[in-house]
Amino acid sequence: MAIFNGFTYADIKNHIVTYIGNNSTEFADYVEDLILMAEHRYLKMHDWSFTYKTGLSLTVSSSQNEYELKTSTIGYFMAASDVESIRAEVDNVYLIKLDLAQLRRLDAGMNYGSALMPPIYWATAGDNKIHFWPSVMKAGVLKIDGKITPSIDLSGSPTIPMRYQESFIEYIKALALDRENDDRASVKKAEALALVRQDIQDDMRGLGESENPRIKSLNEIYEMTSGQHPVISGNAATVLSAVHGLTGTVTVSESDYYLGVNSAAAVTLNLPDAASAGSGKIYVIKDETGQAATNAITIDPFGAQLIDGQATYQINVNYESVSIMCDGNNWSII
Repeated sequence: MAIFNGFTYADIKNHIVTYIGNNSTEFADYVEDLILMAEHRYLKMHDWSFTYKTGLSLTVSSSQNEYELKTSTIGYFMAASDVESIRAEVDNVYLIKLDLAQLRRLDAGMNYGSALMPPIYWATAGDNKIHFWPSVMKAGVLKIDGKITPSIDLSGSPTIPMRYQESFIEYIKALALDRENDDRASVKKAEALALVRQDIQDDMRGLGESENPRIKSLNEIYEMTSGQHPVISGNAATVLSAVHGLTGTVTVSESDYYLGVNSAAAVTLNLPDAASAGSGKIYVIKDETGQAATNAITIDPFGAQLIDGQATYQINVNYESVSIMCDGNNWSII
């Protein structure tokens, strides 16, 4: 038994032509254009759940930090403004969204980052282009949630799923009747819009009953404050902190991740016990104000623990950054 999955564009075109009763080539060509325009309008009537996708995979390299969201990279076209969240899959870390100017300032004219650390921030950099920071980052797969922009190919089928195609087809009929100055146009418009409204209500009801209504993006789950960098582990959520403007003597928290230092005066960062921080814990430390050559930034491990075999490590080059990783006993520069 054949399974019906909905109408093709050709099916819809033939149905409209037959319904209107105009068999001219000119009208058939018009109907093709009308279908394209009608689908575009239909998709803009409501934030349809079927246009939202979760877990789209974007493969990134360590030396490229700008990507287009298109069929060849994530399987769909997605406007950068429609991205809701980005997660580094292996590290299970959600990236923080900033504006592009902020990302440019963070780089401070230097090639910052490490091929061992995941990206921390992202920003829109064009219609469907996103930019990551730091400029050098761990290669791997990022998972993207957001709203796709459906592509329309008249040789195939509409993006609109079968359960909503009746209202879509009735909407096209109303537009075609109006173009033909047909007396049936006003009644058909009312009928079509009533069906569309019902489908919108059904779509919204379905979202409310879903375990994953719309997209559970980071901004919907958390009250995001400046610099928070969430990590998801199983069903539990923790927050890694990306802090800026550190001064004086700082006791580094196990939840910290990025440590931006104001080097207008000497700064000491006291690390937590490596045993508590745990194997694989990473800190990223940067001289954000470019004065470390005069006012060194000292990284001081807990007790007798070491960094690359040394009791302390100093950042003493302006705008320098360093990434350190814990093995459960000591720390290593990466």
